[in-house]
Amino acid sequence: MPFIARTPTRIDLAGGTLDIWPVYLLLGSGLTLNVAIDIHSHVWLHPGQGPGYRLFSEDTGHWEEASSLVDLRLDGPLGLVARAVRHSAPPEGLTVVTRNEAPKGSGLGASSSLLVALLAALDRLAGKDSDMTGLVDLAADLEAQTIRVPTGKQDYYAAVHGGANAIWFEPGHTRVESLPLTDG
Repeated sequence: MPFIARTPTRIDLAGGTLDIWPVYLLLGSGLTLNVAIDIHSHVWLHPGQGPGYRLFSEDTGHWEEASSLVDLRLDGPLGLVARAVRHSAPPEGLTVVTRNEAPKGSGLGASSSLLVALLAALDRLAGKDSDMTGLVDLAADLEAQTIRVPTGKQDYYAAVHGGANAIWFEPGHTRVESLPLTDG
């Protein structure tokens, strides 16, 4: 039986790069506004699929197979997925299938959304409840290691919380306020 996760992408309304450490600290604090949208990232984990690990991206067609965690390529097109799988260290025999509805480079936070879905699914596979703050921090760390530049965190918060959010970045603390949405 697969473990399935789906998370939304987001539109950034205000604040852009004010969610990047240490930018918000140098300014005293930062505030971003975003809204999750109905364009999603999907993850399916299929345990018990024979030896090794298999990663497949439905939207890009990229595929990787490795006999062990250390053999997963961190520098390839599935490097972010491989890094998350390596970090979580699931049992052998795992097939990971991903799909992003957002086009690559769309600016909708698709890779961040996908990473949140993947980490949450890997937690469920391990029988753990996801700590959402820890999940956001871990996702930001893994993505920064993969792309080799600092990352902001608003994308991850949108994927975790959904809806519209005001996110305050302050020294030692991040606060997320859900904002009401109305039709019309």
